[in-house]
Amino acid sequence: MKAKRLIPFKSAHISSVSYKTIGDASMEFLRVLVDFGGRVKIKATANPPGHKL
Repeated sequence: MKAKRLIPFKSAHISSVSYKTIGDASMEFLRVLVDFGGRVKIKATANPPGHKL
């Protein structure tokens, strides 16, 4: 997975407060990113849960 180009951005939102919100498919996607050496360094926010997990 070698990108031909990168897209600049200043911030990102991570919508993965718990496994209940992202499920198996999203977890697998994150594993693939890690397996291919995916790394990021960016200011990010995440939703705090508004209920018991």
